[in-house]
Amino acid sequence: MGTQKKKRKNKNNINQRKALSLWSRFLKEREMRLLEAKPDTIIKKSKTFNKFINSNFLRKMTKNRLNLRRVVAMAICLTGMTIFSGCNKEEFDGPTDGPAIDNYANPQKALLVMDMQNDALGKNAKEPIVNSVENLIEIVNTIIDDYSTAEYIIIYIKSEYKDGAFIKGTPGAEIHPDVTIISNAKIFAKNKSDAFTNKDFDNYLIANQVNELYIVGLMAEACVYNTSVAALNRKYVVNYIENAVGTKDLKSLEPTKEDLKRKGANIITY
Repeated sequence: MGTQKKKRKNKNNINQRKALSLWSRFLKEREMRLLEAKPDTIIKKSKTFNKFINSNFLRKMTKNRLNLRRVVAMAICLTGMTIFSGCNKEEFDGPTDGPAIDNYANPQKALLVMDMQNDALGKNAKEPIVNSVENLIEIVNTIIDDYSTAEYIIIYIKSEYKDGAFIKGTPGAEIHPDVTIISNAKIFAKNKSDAFTNKDFDNYLIANQVNELYIVGLMAEACVYNTSVAALNRKYVVNYIENAVGTKDLKSLEPTKEDLKRKGANIITY
């Protein structure tokens, strides 16, 4: 009897691990744009999600009428371990909506340099990018120099969080020392992935009659993406400079670019 119980327990553990693995894979399907996807879209398009739903472990939990909160708790915990792995939970809030900008009499263009900070680019980075740091900084600096000469408004965005990486007041939250900072350029901090959640930044663009944005920096699949979509939601012209963005996941670059293109952004190379 003891041997049979042990076998059942081992089988349950195997089924549980398989279910957890499927859930983890599902959350990593960045091409689904999970932060925006509707339930029906996920059910129809995600094979991994449906494998998870139909897994022996989940079916047995339902059959045994275990408290559904256990399933929900498992999902929440796994979400924390995958989507938020190496990132602050504050960061994943999705792009915001806002009123459309006016048709300005004297429209301006701005370059957004996003999150080029030590905790992503430094030697002791907590969230290191997988791109070449030296190459990224070099191309971003070239763009900054050229665009400032062309009288674009240069704006720096930085992340500041309470814990994890990019903690406010620490060296990790500072802009990397090799990144060119134009004198008198504005630097705006944010504690969420979308820069438009900082109302001072939002109002600064409006006050300066900016209607077109060029975006470089980090991370392509998170802050750059969400800020780009938020800008499109407000009817800005958005130019995503694909060879001047960094990422922690090279596989996410193409889906991110294609998704922005579908939403109306211009994909350009410098």
